[in-house]
Amino acid sequence: MPEPQESTRAPRKLRTKLLIAMCSALLPLVMGEVVCRIAGYGPGEDFLRWTDDADLQYVPVANQQTWFGREDPQTGETLLPIRINNHGQRGPDYPEAKPAHEKRLVCLGDSLTFGPGVRDEETYPARLQNLLTDDQVRVINAGVNGWATWHYRRFAETKLLDLDPDLLVLGLYPANDMVLVERQKTAFNLPLAQLDEHSALYRFAKEWYRETMWKRMRAAKKGITLEEVEEELQAYIGVAESTLSIEARRKLWMRAIDQDLKPIAQLCAANDIELLVTIIPDYSATEKSDSPGFDALCKVLGAAGLEVFDTLDNLRPWHDEIWLDFDHGHLNPNGHGRLAQLLATEVRQRGLIARDP
Repeated sequence: MPEPQESTRAPRKLRTKLLIAMCSALLPLVMGEVVCRIAGYGPGEDFLRWTDDADLQYVPVANQQTWFGREDPQTGETLLPIRINNHGQRGPDYPEAKPAHEKRLVCLGDSLTFGPGVRDEETYPARLQNLLTDDQVRVINAGVNGWATWHYRRFAETKLLDLDPDLLVLGLYPANDMVLVERQKTAFNLPLAQLDEHSALYRFAKEWYRETMWKRMRAAKKGITLEEVEEELQAYIGVAESTLSIEARRKLWMRAIDQDLKPIAQLCAANDIELLVTIIPDYSATEKSDSPGFDALCKVLGAAGLEVFDTLDNLRPWHDEIWLDFDHGHLNPNGHGRLAQLLATEVRQRGLIARDP
């Protein structure tokens, strides 16, 4: 039998070498993925896909069916479905043009309004929709995780009028809404963010980049120390409001009121939109018998001519019953339900959503 020609041996050897090289390159990645998963860098809790927005910095990608993957120690549930509609908001789709005789109520806020850790139908905007059904009201959940008063103003200026609302409920969470001036845009982002859903190794690399490499690159570029980078970020991101004195908080409140909340109120007044600023307390405020910071905030907002609905006294009696066990920074289904009941009563008592004659 004739020996294989040299010309056929060469491609085989080349293919073998390429296969060995590919396996050698992939093996460390596979081992790294396994190690990272063992170390706890599994797929993230929040599988939402986000996109940059010229007006609002970032928004959820429209028309996505995703989930929040935080384990609830009581129920054992690990995946709570989240539906992002055709407008990039949580909840069912709805037509852009408002139908005749329909009233529209827009709930604008941060994660307290969006509702991580609860199902679509359990958020307070969804509960409010059910409570106001007889009034022919469509409630729109325009809450976005991490938004602050800056984002609320920009939303009002660029998106609100397109929704043709009759009432804007601004869910103000003063624990950080009035401290966070702007969210970082893309400085911490890596491409291929969808890998968060699948790769522990990617999550590890992203966190390492955020916490180590990015800061070192910024320090080298600007000729400053890492400590100065940390101080710069702290000033940019903001601090926990609860650590500040009442006087220091007052300065933050006045900035947010003058720069963001008053312009929202003026825009609503100019376009015949009712405005209800709803103060959603944090866990520590509901835990205490008194909250001088919240009292002071209500007075400051009232003095600025803003219509305020403080829910603290109504939510305080339920305290531990209304917060997620694994995350006291967000309301559980019971908390969203209580808030919706309070808002429905307030809206009707004030006549903010009038029935058609």
